[in-house]
Amino acid sequence: MPFKSLNSMPTKRVYLKAVECNGFIYGIGGSDAKGQPINSMESFNQSNSKWKGHGCMSVNRAAPGCMVVGESIVVMGGISDGQEVTDSVEVFDTKTKEWSGRDGMKEALSGIACVVHDDRIFVVGGSAKDTNPRDYLMQYDLQNKTWKSLKDMPTARYAATAFILRDNLYVIGGRQGKLATNAFEVFDMNVGTWRKLPNLPSKNVFNQIVHTDTHVYALGGLDKDQKIKDTLEIFDLKTEKWTQGPSMKNKRADFVAAMLNEKLWVAGGVSEVDKIKKPTDSVEIFDPTNNTWTDHPSVPSPFCSASYCTSKDNKLYVAGGMTLDGVTNNFFVLS
Repeated sequence: MPFKSLNSMPTKRVYLKAVECNGFIYGIGGSDAKGQPINSMESFNQSNSKWKGHGCMSVNRAAPGCMVVGESIVVMGGISDGQEVTDSVEVFDTKTKEWSGRDGMKEALSGIACVVHDDRIFVVGGSAKDTNPRDYLMQYDLQNKTWKSLKDMPTARYAATAFILRDNLYVIGGRQGKLATNAFEVFDMNVGTWRKLPNLPSKNVFNQIVHTDTHVYALGGLDKDQKIKDTLEIFDLKTEKWTQGPSMKNKRADFVAAMLNEKLWVAGGVSEVDKIKKPTDSVEIFDPTNNTWTDHPSVPSPFCSASYCTSKDNKLYVAGGMTLDGVTNNFFVLS
């Protein structure tokens, strides 16, 4: 099943957020070709492969937090006009096709990590106006329209990866300023306490973290010397130990990584050829059952900095990002 090109997004954008809701892929916000945050949203109908524009958010924003809760898409924070961070929260009702405002976060933030549990959104970390990372853990109840502050993380950070398994909120990696952090921590949602887990073996930015019910996979990225990595590090959630997996066939950063059909798919990103860093079109697959990587047919064109999401019918959609020609409206699917 190779990647294939679909109808391009109406708007070229990078640092957008792509989410799936009820058979539609939504492309939300981002930055345009001039590097300016935008407020537009477009949806792709999976049944007829057509795009449609919707009403705009009230705030321009790039790289916002974005989650689907029931029939609603909730957009939080991000980088707005003048490269200033915003505390704005807006909700799009996918039935009425209308936006509405909500009370903002307790501080303007970018680089937040968001997860949904029992129809509540948990917001982790972030980078504030002073560019310093925050240790926040906040909960937003969409139905009651209320915010609640929970116990702060042990490690302040932004651009972390967060996920929930069995009433535990895991937070891994991220950044503190320009430097990576390898902190790995878990919040017990029943008790309300944090616990430190063994740190990531590597400190990389622009890496990818993917999880299953049993393992966490940390892949690639840029190290402190700006060297692109091909590493695969595997955390067993039962034994709580890290092991070194086989290296990827290609070094890459700022790429796409997702689990599909119990295999780990990796595509695109920034690679290095003849000491020149540029987007790549390479695709490879890791099979956890035999611990091996295999090559796969390339994506239609090289890219990095794309947004992506998986659909309920087990397809991987890749939207926008950067190519050798700049900001793109490319839209790919792996099915």
